[in-house]
Amino acid sequence: NVFRDPSFMREVLSYEVARKYMPAPHANYAKVYVNSQYLGLYNLSESVDNDFLEEYYGDDNGVFFKCDPDWHNRTPSSCKRGNNASLEYLGQESVCYYAQYELKSKKGGWAELLALTEVINQYPQRLEQMMNINEVLWMLAYDNVLVNLDSYLGRLCHNYYLYQDEANVWHPVVWDMNLSFGGFRYTGLGAPLDNPGLQEMSMFLHYKEDNNQRPLVVQLLKNNHFRKIYLAQVKTILEENFNNGWYKEKDAEIQALIGEEVANDPNRLYSLDLYEKNFNETVQIDNSRIIGITELMDQRATYLMSHPLMQKEQPSITGVKHQVIGEDVNITAQVETADDVWLYHRSNPNSQWQRQPMAANENNAWMAQISLSEDVQYYVVAENKYIASLSPARAAKEFYEIKAK
Repeated sequence: NVFRDPSFMREVLSYEVARKYMPAPHANYAKVYVNSQYLGLYNLSESVDNDFLEEYYGDDNGVFFKCDPDWHNRTPSSCKRGNNASLEYLGQESVCYYAQYELKSKKGGWAELLALTEVINQYPQRLEQMMNINEVLWMLAYDNVLVNLDSYLGRLCHNYYLYQDEANVWHPVVWDMNLSFGGFRYTGLGAPLDNPGLQEMSMFLHYKEDNNQRPLVVQLLKNNHFRKIYLAQVKTILEENFNNGWYKEKDAEIQALIGEEVANDPNRLYSLDLYEKNFNETVQIDNSRIIGITELMDQRATYLMSHPLMQKEQPSITGVKHQVIGEDVNITAQVETADDVWLYHRSNPNSQWQRQPMAANENNAWMAQISLSEDVQYYVVAENKYIASLSPARAAKEFYEIKAK
């Protein structure tokens, strides 16, 4: 019912951005009737359910959690106190996790979740074997750029799913976007952010504070390679959605679709005047100020792109190609201003990505060789001292493909 979103835009527009980079629900609008009585215009968001899991991960028989605390369930006093679904390690007693996560899989999964939190907090060097790191980094970059604080990043530390597929790889899924684009102002690190605080929220929130209550952020961004990929992803999200004005064009398209229905909604929560204003400017709802989306994102895009690390020259990746030689394949890329280049590849669409270094020749052509016993999907990451580049830029949602004969 677009609660605390007079623009009617946050949920649908946020998912439009998310789906470019990672598995995420579809969302649109629905005219809702009950017993032939019209109730009004609602957001309609796809459920993260077995059909969703089957579509994106090729199976629905893995371990599945909704990472949203039971606000009425108290953790036993003998347990370490965690910050909601923060993925802190709370020990080996599963009862210590019951109030923080909702188990959705019938097969169980508490032991697997405990093992994940233990690795995140105590053995982060193993994470690349347990999680789809690329998807996790996209989620963190996305939540940060869009100031989506009603999420893992914010004070309540919730509103996402975790799925461990049949290959034992964990995947995150974003969820619940009505307070995206600054609709929730609490980072969990102090007072609520004012408008300038939202516009200039740190790209390294929680990491720079070494906040042990957000171990997924801290442990991944401590890794130089992953931090450079994160920076590349932040830059891609900004360039493809905000610097180029795409989100304003999408807003105009959506407003043309729903404007008349909003005006005719007999039970809308907010006035038509607030709907017409909130995409562009801050409005007052009871005791809450809801920042305008363009008011937030125009300034935020400028602020983030002015960060010194975003001003550094990014590696250039061109001419990515492959050549099959018998049962092997040579993958090459022309790369400029990079210190290291990596090939990420997998032989099964639902298996874990494997990473191996590529070697350079004197002409800045980098090459790696892998076996071709079955179809291969791959992408390339080039990094210098400051930042990485991905090819394709939306890797691993997009990738190159080789068909085995």
